[in-house]
Amino acid sequence: MNHRPRLSELVYVTLREQIEDGTLPAGLILEAAPLARFFDLSRTPVTEALQGLLEAELVRPTEGRGVAVGRAGVPFREDLAAAGLRLPARTRRSVSQRNWRSRTYSQTEQEIAACLPFGRFAINVSQFAAHKGVSRTLAHETLVRLERLGLIRQQGARWYAGQLTERDIDEHYEMRWILEPSALVQSAATLPDAVLRQAVRNAEAALAEPGAITVEMLDQMEADLHRTIVLHAPSRQMAEAIRRSQLPLMATNFSLKDKKARGVLHNTATEHFAVLRPLADGDVAGAAEALAAHLKSAREIIQHTLKVPHPDFEPPAYMVRKS
Repeated sequence: MNHRPRLSELVYVTLREQIEDGTLPAGLILEAAPLARFFDLSRTPVTEALQGLLEAELVRPTEGRGVAVGRAGVPFREDLAAAGLRLPARTRRSVSQRNWRSRTYSQTEQEIAACLPFGRFAINVSQFAAHKGVSRTLAHETLVRLERLGLIRQQGARWYAGQLTERDIDEHYEMRWILEPSALVQSAATLPDAVLRQAVRNAEAALAEPGAITVEMLDQMEADLHRTIVLHAPSRQMAEAIRRSQLPLMATNFSLKDKKARGVLHNTATEHFAVLRPLADGDVAGAAEALAAHLKSAREIIQHTLKVPHPDFEPPAYMVRKS
């Protein structure tokens, strides 16, 4: 059987080859978001590739966001194409053949999860297929995967999403504050130091100017802590159970971030740093305790935010609100 590399492996190999042959200059800062746009991928495989480069010591942490190429050279930012990054034909073909399926699913997962607190919605399969530019077969396959995850359900020939109630939110958060601290303890034993250091640097950069913190900065901090670090736990069953409870909450939280006051964003970022700093200092028990406290605080914030009317919320075109 031929081994088909994961998307993260394709990105890793492409970057590694161009670092080792000198195509990418020493000091060039690589960030997940620009790389994801360059490869036309989601951030997840790109983030995994960057972690691999850190572990291989082909890149190093920087003072702010991103990692710098090589072990020496003054860090600098430049457009990736202008800096010399190229997408080999073999990588382009492989990504284009596989990305359409993974990207369609990932985007749909986020779109539907973000709608759950705002009511009950019917999903039109034909409109979904047309909206995503995919076949009805792929559309149906995507919906079945979402049903297995618990985001939607099928009734007869129709598909429905929502509504995520206050009780659902409470139960998801309770699951998280029980399991995530345990997963954090497991992860601490094998998490690469470079990955943890970079997460701390990202948090420090976000908190450097309290009034300048952005939604993107907080999203990066949440990805660092709740996905990269917590889901690094070797127990796959635990990690999957956590992800199932994370998804509707994190997608909902992201869709509401622009409704939150700047002070709330700063406080949330501070809570993340309160987990990362003791973890980096070797105080795993303290980090786990801080993580549980953060999740309990997050539950209160999201419950309060959802009580505020959001008349401007619009679901994707393939979803119709039901009374």
